[in-house]
Amino acid sequence: MPTPPYHKISGHIQAPKRNAPKNPPQMQESRTGRDKQVYTAAGLRKVVGVVPVLPDGRIVLVTSSKRRSDWVLPKGGAETDETLAAAAAREAFEEAGLRGSVGARLVSFVNAKATAALDFFVMRGAALADAWPEQAHRDRRAFAPDEALARLREHGRNQLYKALEAYLALESGEEQMSDVLDSAAESAPIATGSDTIA
Repeated sequence: MPTPPYHKISGHIQAPKRNAPKNPPQMQESRTGRDKQVYTAAGLRKVVGVVPVLPDGRIVLVTSSKRRSDWVLPKGGAETDETLAAAAAREAFEEAGLRGSVGARLVSFVNAKATAALDFFVMRGAALADAWPEQAHRDRRAFAPDEALARLREHGRNQLYKALEAYLALESGEEQMSDVLDSAAESAPIATGSDTIA
């Protein structure tokens, strides 16, 4: 009697389900190669990334694929068939399993080696997927903003701390502006019809 086919799933051996599709959908794989890479007029590779902010305010970092002890922001090469924001969202999912809306561009800079022009965007309210294309090659962790900044500065050669500093400055500015608007609203006279109450 032949042995039924078994599949290894998450470290467990499991028999196939009777009604399982013959070709189950595969997880999106990371894009590889540089045939669609975007370069600047100066010949610098265009790299995009995100500062991923969870709903509780923590920042998600991943380990570098080259040095697992280095914590970095999700980033990668932009490609000709996508916008910079779409490329940043793709890289966030491939490297860290992050889904969310990519917002405003935070900062642009050239890396220390002058080989890449980087653009970072904010991804607020990021959600974490249970599985993602590069999870076998990277660790993922959420840090308080100040701890994330310290981790990025430990490996300052990659200058990714600039993106998180830009986000923190934006957040600080938004909080200050909100305080100013709240203060102005509290002290402003209230108009009711033709009368003004001071």
